[in-house]
Amino acid sequence: AAVAERLAWTDWDGAGVTDEVLGRLAVPPFTAQIDNAAQRGLLRGEHAGYVDRLDAGGLAAAAEAIASAGGEDAHSLQRIRHASFVLSQGGRVDEAVRQLDLALEEVPQSVTAWTMRGQALGRLGRHDEALESLRRALALNPFSAGSLANLGVGQQRAGRNLEARKTFEQALEMDPFEEMAHFNLAVMLHSGKKVSPGQVGEAVEHYRTAVQIDPTYHEARHNLSRLYYRQAQAAAQAGALERGIELLELTVAADPSYAFPHYNLGVIYFNDLDDREKAAQHFRAFLDGAGTTYPKERAAAERALEEMGR
Repeated sequence: AAVAERLAWTDWDGAGVTDEVLGRLAVPPFTAQIDNAAQRGLLRGEHAGYVDRLDAGGLAAAAEAIASAGGEDAHSLQRIRHASFVLSQGGRVDEAVRQLDLALEEVPQSVTAWTMRGQALGRLGRHDEALESLRRALALNPFSAGSLANLGVGQQRAGRNLEARKTFEQALEMDPFEEMAHFNLAVMLHSGKKVSPGQVGEAVEHYRTAVQIDPTYHEARHNLSRLYYRQAQAAAQAGALERGIELLELTVAADPSYAFPHYNLGVIYFNDLDDREKAAQHFRAFLDGAGTTYPKERAAAERALEEMGR
């Protein structure tokens, strides 16, 4: 007996293009990232201890490390940069800009400080100043695809989408392995009001490339899985069951924590293909990942597992 409607699709739940100093900020409906990898790599070279503390213990550990530095060393450019980062992460963006201005008085050739200043100003809506800072960073580092991509994010945030897309494309011409440019270009391709299947396919390729470059790139995996899910939905609506299954399998491969596609696969393997082993595998993955959400589907999955003796 059927346990649920065939392919009971849920609402979209992705996240969108924005930037954040040395990090990522989710804005519906997609997740975007600035030059996290390149910027983090630069800071690792200069201040590995503080960045490692951020990785291991988050903002509180980094803030404690800065506060405990003490003495004249606490006022050095290194501390200002890291204090600026922590402040901006905590939402005190005006103070972050002030600290970066102090840093630039000491070292006006700092690409890192100009970049972070541009990102912080963009978050404050001071877009002209933000773009000027990002251009200063690029002028100091003209062969950096990461600096170009950061400028693209600033342009996108300022509403200059055509400029931003060209800038991301230029960054990829300079360095095809600049994963952040792949990521944000993909977001732009599929985030418009009218998105063609071709644009979705192009966005998928950019996300796939970003994941190939950095398999730990969670945001790229997240968005890639949601686009595969969108394509699977279209295939199911067109009656292309085999293609729908293929795309659903790609969905959960990209993001195994994405619960509901596991439910859809369980339904297909149970109802249509009579593959009880795979049905049970996906129903269990759905139940493990769904928590208390989707009560109707949870009950159906539990009934199916009980019926299969699993």
